Amino acid sequence: MIGKKILHYNIVKKLGEGGMGVVYLAEDTRLDRQVAIKFLPGHIATDTEARQRFEIEAKAAASLNHPNIANDPRYRTCRRRCVYFVMEYIDGQADAKCMRLPDWNGCPDRTAGTDIAIQIAKGLQAAR
Repeated sequence: MIGKKILHYNIVKKLGEGGMGVVYLAEDTRLDRQVAIKFLPGHIATDTEARQRFEIEAKAAASLNHPNIANDPRYRTCRRRCVYFVMEYIDGQADAKCMRLPDWNGCPDRTAGTDIAIQIAKGLQAAR
């Protein structure tokens, strides 16, 4: 997928994947910005139920409005086996050392770890 173009999005790199999708960093050539694109994996994109769950996820994401949650999703299909939604890309990641549970012993700065946890909690509270 890297190097391909979907509509006006150039796929740059893979950011991650899970059971319901693969997320890529892409360049939006119309708006000159980076976006994240989540694709429903091809092997389940033809499954009507999986497509419905994916669409529900996109709609749920669109209903959220909080600074700690990526927003602005746009749901699209390009072929029967290509289902995706485009959303805001937020650069950065949590320091994994600071997110270890049950304690924060690996975190060089417990204040930074606490700040990350508070931001996550605020985003989750807005999503409930």
